[in-house]
Amino acid sequence: MMFFIVCVVLGLVVMSVMGGHTECNFDFQCGGFFSDPQRGACDVEFFGGSCICRDGWMGFRCEDVMECNGVVHTDPSGCSNNGNCTDSPGNGPGHCHCEATWGGPHCDVPGSCFGVAPDNVAVCSTHGECITSVCECEEDYSGDECEVWTCDGILNTHPTVCSSRGNCEAQDECFGGNAPRTDEIPASTNAFIVFVSAAVVCVGSCVAIGVLLIFIASRRRRSGRSNGHGYRKQG
Repeated sequence: MMFFIVCVVLGLVVMSVMGGHTECNFDFQCGGFFSDPQRGACDVEFFGGSCICRDGWMGFRCEDVMECNGVVHTDPSGCSNNGNCTDSPGNGPGHCHCEATWGGPHCDVPGSCFGVAPDNVAVCSTHGECITSVCECEEDYSGDECEVWTCDGILNTHPTVCSSRGNCEAQDECFGGNAPRTDEIPASTNAFIVFVSAAVVCVGSCVAIGVLLIFIASRRRRSGRSNGHGYRKQG
């Protein structure tokens, strides 16, 4: 029993250090080289998870200070004094989140709509034109950012749109067929891979330790025989 526990612990230690197929298994793995708890924490799902960095930190394991365009996040000049260096939605950490009328990677493009430059294909949710910081939406599209449309008369954001089995990506255009909605797919595949990897490491550790013990025992028996141990006197 003790042998099995040692193998399991050894396997878990190896997996925690390697990270398996995930970023982390424990909080101390999300603090950079010195494991600073102020940098981030591990969001664990079953076995293995992702590092959630705190404000001002970024990187695979929160090891880097957040910067925008080569300027530390606390300096507004990194975003031309027209935005904030932050974890920008859709872009990740280290990107400028511009004020409404400014856009571009450096927030230096005036006349933008909701932080998106007028010449950006994503402006006005790809369904309108940005004119003097105002979205002029295409027909059948509405909202400040032209982000509202319908499929078969149901709003694109409603949970029952496309029979709850697809995504309403444009006016009356459902995509996804019979597949589950992308936001409903359980994130279990990665956890399963990590679990199998941990099991392989545990089994491998047990086999290696067992072979080593057998080898040591064999050497001891041979050494004892060569020293006269086990000699049987002849009558």
